[in-house]
Amino acid sequence: MFDGPWETCVLVRGLSPSECASWVQAWGSLLAVAGAGLGIWWQVRKQAQQRADDLIRIEADREKAKVAEEVRRLSAIASVFFQCIVILRRLEIASREQMRKEMSFELQSLERMVDFVASIPVLDVPDLYASYAIAEARSIVTTLRFGIENATPGGGLMFDTDPAKTPHARRTPYINVAIDNFLNLEQTLRTSLLQRGSDLPVQTATLNEQVLHTTRSKD
Repeated sequence: MFDGPWETCVLVRGLSPSECASWVQAWGSLLAVAGAGLGIWWQVRKQAQQRADDLIRIEADREKAKVAEEVRRLSAIASVFFQCIVILRRLEIASREQMRKEMSFELQSLERMVDFVASIPVLDVPDLYASYAIAEARSIVTTLRFGIENATPGGGLMFDTDPAKTPHARRTPYINVAIDNFLNLEQTLRTSLLQRGSDLPVQTATLNEQVLHTTRSKD
């Protein structure tokens, strides 16, 4: 474009070599500042994102630990209900075989199991369904003892005085209702556990090779 040296080109554009160098230096400084600012912005943004990711991870770990603790408590309560059902099965056998002492022992064992789970502080029970199940368990056992005592000769006023029925036949309805109710409570606990991605603890109880109760899935 120009035949002369670089200086002539600069002079034609109205800039001296020193002014041109100053402009180059100024633009270089501006670009350096902009680059540094961009680097700082990127670093701050990266740190902010890292903090956000850390908070998300901490919250996820906290929620995971909370759910794990709830599953542990619900499983413990479910295990108590499992034992209650097993006791009721043994009570039914003792009733059928007219084993009065064993019946009394099983009833007392059932009451101890329910009293144990009922002693759990309300705020330590994971959810409303489990709280309901615990309260209902106490009511079931109270009704069962009242029914058993009043369906057994010598135990008080008998509700069913049909002479053709054996004492066991008169006690059976109360025992069966209690078993059905505890099975329902066990399923209530299963629902609570399933909501947390778990299930009832796998348990099986046998007596003389007879399965009294199991939580194993049919699958």
